[in-house]
Amino acid sequence: MAPSVDAALIQPVEARPSPDSIKYLENVPIIDLAPLQLPQNSSKEEAMTSIAKQVHTAFKDWGFFIVVNHGLSPDLWSNLKVAIAGFSALPHEEKKKVARDIRNPWGYNDHDHTKNTMDWVEVYDNMAAMEELEVPENMEPDCKETKIIRNMWPEKPEDYKKICQDFAQGCLKLSYQLMELISLSLGLPSDRLHPYFEEGMTYIRTNHYAPCSDPELALGKGPHKDPSAFTLLTTDEVCGLEAYRRSDGQWLRIKPIPDSYIIVAGDVLQ
Repeated sequence: MAPSVDAALIQPVEARPSPDSIKYLENVPIIDLAPLQLPQNSSKEEAMTSIAKQVHTAFKDWGFFIVVNHGLSPDLWSNLKVAIAGFSALPHEEKKKVARDIRNPWGYNDHDHTKNTMDWVEVYDNMAAMEELEVPENMEPDCKETKIIRNMWPEKPEDYKKICQDFAQGCLKLSYQLMELISLSLGLPSDRLHPYFEEGMTYIRTNHYAPCSDPELALGKGPHKDPSAFTLLTTDEVCGLEAYRRSDGQWLRIKPIPDSYIIVAGDVLQ
């Protein structure tokens, strides 16, 4: 029988999911940030040192860890989930009004690719800490002309922009705290990495995965590494994220933990 998904979505044989043989990751690296919510004192400094050691081990062994008791309000994510659902439910023509294009990489896209295979996902990207950015007109080394790229915001849901901005600000605060832990984990002063990110690009990506008509052929996002320094990732209650275990080449499912964030080391940090 012919597949029920477009040929562009069909994963290579070696990357196709096996819904009937899912294996879960046991002993997930979980780091409790509760001690860091205390006022600045000697105990907090000791906690930073202790947690930095956990960060070192988790990144060395797995390339990711999960943080709990991170200090961010649960409302930030719950509000964003509602906004994502509202936008995703809009007619396709409405969503295309804020689609990204060759000149502006921010906005809606339903043709994301990973390693030349289209993903079963709708994404929406926007800059986290700014509304517009001046960049070179093209990628030529001697380019002197510039252009402005701006965030694209939908008209509906009406509060989508504010909800995204609130979520972004919370994530930025947590990111700088994590950056200090990562720096300490490398044996450096806690603020050693800060100067490299003063003009850094941080962006928020929301992913919507509709039910797939043929889940044995397509993937929401194909196997990949992140090009960033690190990624803060959170999910809803649907279990789909997998991590690659290098020792035996297995992909292992990660069960969602309520009110947690998954911290993934990207290529820049590696």
